[in-house]
Amino acid sequence: MIAEIITIGDELLRGEIVDSNKARIAERLLLLDLECRYQVSVLDDSADMQDAFRRAAGRSDFVLVSGGLGPTRDDMTTEVLAETFGRETELHEESLAAIEAFFSRVGRRMADVNRKQAYFPTGADVDVLRNPIGTAPGFSLREGRAVFFAMPGVPRELDLMMDEQVLPRIEADFLLQADETGRSPGEAGQRGIERRVVRAVLLRTFGMGESTLEAELMDLARDGEVDLGYRTSFPDNFLRPVARAKTGEGADARIGQVSEAIRARLGPI
Repeated sequence: MIAEIITIGDELLRGEIVDSNKARIAERLLLLDLECRYQVSVLDDSADMQDAFRRAAGRSDFVLVSGGLGPTRDDMTTEVLAETFGRETELHEESLAAIEAFFSRVGRRMADVNRKQAYFPTGADVDVLRNPIGTAPGFSLREGRAVFFAMPGVPRELDLMMDEQVLPRIEADFLLQADETGRSPGEAGQRGIERRVVRAVLLRTFGMGESTLEAELMDLARDGEVDLGYRTSFPDNFLRPVARAKTGEGADARIGQVSEAIRARLGPI
């Protein structure tokens, strides 16, 4: 199954901040063995956002969207996502009450513009995602083969929403059903999937170049059970074996075997 990440904000494309949210989301998706095939960043521009949403809906099963759920004029994710797929937006009273309670807890007056954050696309396939530590609730929306998860761009709010709400929804609503039936629901389920557990380890090396490392390890991790990746961060070179198996024990065993073989081959470096 294919996952896609879309991050939204002018500040990302102008280089004003480093877009760490892509890494935060992709790292969590790996825990469910979801392959992140596409990562896209777009400006706070309605046309660009619509184009990104349409492309994602046509090629991905899960679309993780970060940013654009704030109260200001450049926060347009909810409205544009609704417009892209021909939906209206409506007030969600429970979310409005939660936002009002948030401001009350911190001793601040809620501005009228914050009401905007309690509006969501219409439809029975829309699910609101609570945000207990901020004023921007998220939501999920199904469109064709794709399920969109719209989340805030503030990293700590994003992390909590991913861990407590988004990943459990993906696991319970889709992957577990695939375990039981051999197929996932909806159009995406026309391709049967096998549930696997993922384990990875990062091995740090020093004193040998990347090409020499590859030559030394040429015959390892070639059987398809473990993938071996390389990353250079001067003065070190990192090796990242990633193993998949039907059980955690099986994945741990594969990681242990390949790591032991790498250490034996490379010695003290």
